Amino acid sequence: MPRLLLQRASHAHNIDVALKEMVSSEQLESLVTRRIDAGLLRPPIAHSEFTILKVTEEHLVPTLPMGDPRLSEATLIMYAADGARYLHDMLASLFEAAGVAHVTI
Repeated sequence: MPRLLLQRASHAHNIDVALKEMVSSEQLESLVTRRIDAGLLRPPIAHSEFTILKVTEEHLVPTLPMGDPRLSEATLIMYAADGARYLHDMLASLFEAAGVAHVTI
């Protein structure tokens, strides 16, 4: 985000930027109703009326402190389905494709 804002500042002096945090569904609705002009979303984006430009790529890695007893357990704590639907569903599908069992509570 800082790199995008610096680039905008150096190339588009006549554009004002106001940042607002929104989940993907809220961004899509705001784009459709023109309450916002641009959004940062994770794919897939099922709206063919939008022009999509890839600005970065994220890599997800599990992180725990060295020696943490959970490193040897088979239990995984991940994003909640009701609070972070996109990340939950994406990780669940990756686990399924890798043959890793998961339980949603």
